[in-house]
Amino acid sequence: MKKFTLNPPLVPKHGRKLVVLMICRISKETQDELSLGDQKDLYIDWLAENTDCDIEIILISGQGGGERLTRAEYEQAYAEVESGRLDL
Repeated sequence: MKKFTLNPPLVPKHGRKLVVLMICRISKETQDELSLGDQKDLYIDWLAENTDCDIEIILISGQGGGERLTRAEYEQAYAEVESGRLDL
């Protein structure tokens, strides 16, 4: 069931697709990697309830503890944000 309660609504900045960056992360080796898929599913469910736009997903997922800013996933996320093409 779609709610579409966001005000303003989600709309693509460029073109017809909403470009969404999803970051999924587990911090310990003992955590189940299936959790990464569960996190992605939560993002997708939220989007389905809040927009009917076509969506392009940029997924960054990984495992690692701490807040090391030299992690490859951080660099990738930073580059995606700086590109200016993300809607969310």
